[in-house]
Amino acid sequence: MNRFRRVLYKQKMGTQLTLSILFILLCTQRLCGQNLVPNPSFEVYIKQPCGFIDPPRYITEYIKDWYVPTGCTTDYWHGDSTIQLFCPSLLPSYKLIPKEGKFCLAMFTTLPTSRTKNYREYIQVKLNNPLTVGKVYHLEMYALVSAKISLYSSNNIGMLLTTDSLVRKEVFPDIGHPLLLPPQINQAAVITATERWERISGCLIADKPYRFLTIGNFFEDSRTKLITIGKLPNVGSYFFIDAVSITEADTPVFPSAANFGRDTTLCPGQTFALQTPAQPGVSYRWQDGRQQTRYEVKQSGLYSVTATAGKCAVTDSVRVTIEPSLRLPADTVLCQGEELRLAPRHPFGPLRWSDGSADSTLTVSQAGTYWVEAPSRVCVLRDSIRVETMDCPGEIPNVITPNGDGHNDRFVIRNIQNRAWQLTIMNRWGNRVYESKAYQNDWDGGNLPPALYYYLLYNDTLKRSYKGWVQIFN
Repeated sequence: MNRFRRVLYKQKMGTQLTLSILFILLCTQRLCGQNLVPNPSFEVYIKQPCGFIDPPRYITEYIKDWYVPTGCTTDYWHGDSTIQLFCPSLLPSYKLIPKEGKFCLAMFTTLPTSRTKNYREYIQVKLNNPLTVGKVYHLEMYALVSAKISLYSSNNIGMLLTTDSLVRKEVFPDIGHPLLLPPQINQAAVITATERWERISGCLIADKPYRFLTIGNFFEDSRTKLITIGKLPNVGSYFFIDAVSITEADTPVFPSAANFGRDTTLCPGQTFALQTPAQPGVSYRWQDGRQQTRYEVKQSGLYSVTATAGKCAVTDSVRVTIEPSLRLPADTVLCQGEELRLAPRHPFGPLRWSDGSADSTLTVSQAGTYWVEAPSRVCVLRDSIRVETMDCPGEIPNVITPNGDGHNDRFVIRNIQNRAWQLTIMNRWGNRVYESKAYQNDWDGGNLPPALYYYLLYNDTLKRSYKGWVQIFN
């Protein structure tokens, strides 16, 4: 019997040793990352919580490791139907499904109706180990906003790393005061989806041995955007938080998207290219899905590129504005006495014309060169047009009598001698019976019988044509 027990013991110890070695090998190959955040899904509690914590109780009475640094009333929620709600409820009944496990925390990222200006709620935790300076870390958490219990949704849900705790040792009357410190990870866009857990994440290179993590809104109300999602009065932007993690990144490379700098303005016809650094092991994706390190800008718009290495992604963007061109019509020829109205469409103003006027339009009737300029801080916006004038056909007769009496024997059109006007004569069936590339007022009907004919008079310089009919009588 003892021998049998010794065999079982050896087999058991051998199995445990094999599993331990396998576990170590897996971790060595980075198949299991160590989360530096203790109690990351808030599952370890000191005593049973209610749906949320009513003031003046605080989450430190219920949850292990986590606490409130500023004296506000961050709430501890659960999704466990077996837990009896034993404390009074200030909010309507709400069935919550946490991202992980059965518990999560909740806080106001802003409360416009509060007497305390810029009211904020936070949660803080001391990490299991400090961050190692120079290493790349991946930070992640999930947030959910519900239209059933929140009036607004907001942006600015951030993760702040500090070397020291932010707990206030003294007592101040402004409970819920804001921590106006720059978070390393921040949700800059308003979360518009409701009843859905949204991932908030990012990477950083540790520049200090950070030991504490704080979650909340680290910006003033004036810099926080809100959208209305619910109907409950006197309720601010209320977010659930779950599944918090800080792990060493699965890549030794910290991706660098670019440094586009400030938004830029280009002149018409100017070329511009956005360039990202070519880092080994880093992939790039532009706003339209293209994947290259160089992007040619051809029109105004917001351009962004995301550099990704493992779980780490960094995005940079720049708005490029190409100033609209100032365009006048092409050079043209006018008939004597005609007018041309120049009306360039341009958002800038006022315009400045060659005659010194500043109207939006200019009417011209004389030959000459006319120009217009538009104000611009970065470009010279100018265009010009050359206008010529010429005599155009006067009255075109519709009857000729080629009988040799010297009166009305030919088809004579005034003011066409100095320009090449093309004349085409057709019969009633559309057949061409006469044509001249540069008509000289010499057509007398030839041998055509008396009848009704149709003419087309065209000038290529003016791009102008005249149509009509002419009757031949003997």
